[in-house]
Amino acid sequence: MRITEIKLYSFTELEKEVQKRLIENHAHDFNFDCDPVVLGFVEDMKAYGGENVDVQWSGFYSQGDGACFTGDFDTVKLLSTLYKYDSDYNKLINRIKDDVYSVEISVVRCGQSNHYMHSNTIKACVTCDNWDDLTEHHQQQLMGLETYLTEWVRSECRSLYDSLEAYYAERTSAAFITEDLDIMGDVYTSTGNQIAMIDIF
Repeated sequence: MRITEIKLYSFTELEKEVQKRLIENHAHDFNFDCDPVVLGFVEDMKAYGGENVDVQWSGFYSQGDGACFTGDFDTVKLLSTLYKYDSDYNKLINRIKDDVYSVEISVVRCGQSNHYMHSNTIKACVTCDNWDDLTEHHQQQLMGLETYLTEWVRSECRSLYDSLEAYYAERTSAAFITEDLDIMGDVYTSTGNQIAMIDIF
């Protein structure tokens, strides 16, 4: 039986070049958990009356990458929030609220490139079951509303993608990985080979 003594190191005790290689390997094998960002976005949409919000995204750094979502909105809650300081929409909102006008708002996929996930692959859809009952002024407001809401949801999608990209960059940064590997408390040989504690005891 031969007993060999091997000196072991924590991550921060390793040579800088060895640390760099381990960080690169960790970043390459990184399994990105986007749930904190996506779930936060879904919660944000609930504040606008968003329901059945389904987020899709792809990334990063390739053509066509981006984020989008589909879903339905509580019309009164959405319009009351977006037009909170625009009294010109009060009558329209009140008539929808009182069921005088039957208006529904949703976000749907559009275009021929539905295998992409960027913001331009969705649009707002405003439908009214009793269009002829609307005043001409309210008809004009609803027609303009679809364009405005499409721009709004696309802007929200771009912000979502920016948040996803920033979160990914943070989680794959050398500083974050260094802290993560240090907290894990693993031990290594001088060349960076990880030694499982079960191999020691």
